[in-house]
Amino acid sequence: MKILVSAYACEPGKGSEPGVGWNFVKEMSKRHDLTVLTRANNRSAIERCGEDWTKRVRWVWYDPPRWLTFWKRGGRGVQFFYLVWQLGVAKMVRRSFRPGDFDLVHHITFGTYWIPSFLGSFGPPLVFGPVGGGDETPPAFKKSYSARGRFAEFKKSVAVFLSTALFRPAFRKAALAVAATGQNAEKLRRIVRCPVVVHPQSAISSEDAEAMKRIADSTPKPDRPRFVTACRLEHWKAVDLAIKAFPAVLETLPDATLEIVGTGPEEERLRKTAARLGLENCVRFLGRLPRLEDVYRTIAGSAALVHPALHESFGQACLEAVALGRPVVCWNHGGPGLIASRCGMGAVPVPDDGTDLSGLAAAMVAAFRAPPPALPDSFLWPSWCDVLFSEEMHVQKKRNERTNAHGH
Repeated sequence: MKILVSAYACEPGKGSEPGVGWNFVKEMSKRHDLTVLTRANNRSAIERCGEDWTKRVRWVWYDPPRWLTFWKRGGRGVQFFYLVWQLGVAKMVRRSFRPGDFDLVHHITFGTYWIPSFLGSFGPPLVFGPVGGGDETPPAFKKSYSARGRFAEFKKSVAVFLSTALFRPAFRKAALAVAATGQNAEKLRRIVRCPVVVHPQSAISSEDAEAMKRIADSTPKPDRPRFVTACRLEHWKAVDLAIKAFPAVLETLPDATLEIVGTGPEEERLRKTAARLGLENCVRFLGRLPRLEDVYRTIAGSAALVHPALHESFGQACLEAVALGRPVVCWNHGGPGLIASRCGMGAVPVPDDGTDLSGLAAAMVAAFRAPPPALPDSFLWPSWCDVLFSEEMHVQKKRNERTNAHGH
């Protein structure tokens, strides 16, 4: 098929959203004739990467004019910038292409369910997703957020309400919606008129999985319980819960340590929490490590990755930890919980009382003694794309049936 792919985030050598866009395009280019819409600032990295497969893809670079987006600084205003990008790229597509040029349109990144693609009215059927952003903080933990975190949650709820109300016609143009988790599927069914299927956002390439195995094999395993968190220190990553659970861990594993990799707006609050609990000697803040490989080696040399995020649809760090042969401690909620269950690990049940962290502590102790998990083939990019390929073919088949019926 000839497919127009909307991949706002698409860049080699990156994890998270850019990695999703990059690996999706790479795998699907083996099956289809792809035209890929992506940000203009991804161009130099894509052209420098030197991978031969990029030559079989038609790349279309687009960024909104500077006068319209001068206010964007780093991560500030990224969701509104993304909305502006979606509107602009849809206008550019209508000016540059004809509907008959493509059999299908596939929106792959950003993975945010509440900001639509505006390509559904272009003509070909639109596959929207996998998208996330709909997993909510469990009620028990809402009061644990800092004032900064509560304000951020309020702003997000307002943005979600306005976007889904204002752009409802765009959502209803999708032919198929793909949700990253069950909770995202529930949110999507309220605003779309098409079938909704559940498929994780996270996957790893076969090459990366092999590289991670080499890193794991060459990294000495800890001779004592050393736990690691690795994420941006945002309120919803809930690293504070891991710190608060750690005194209970020390009761069973008195020589245990918790290493926190990353920086972010919650760092000062986390340091104060560790100091208040008297954990300065066993909770260590490593900051942002220079290279991604350094992060991988830190995880590979740990007893387990602790990832207590409270509303995450993605969970790529959890999948990378499994590829590095390390157990994951996470809530049975959102993307991390889905990954843990599909990788044969027990995720921690969300408690009714947000102050009850005994389950989290017990899971950390159990992870220290747990055998290495195995990475299922379903989380490797070829198999991951095979599932979406079958869904795309189903959409195209339905379109052909409708066309033939109208033709007769």
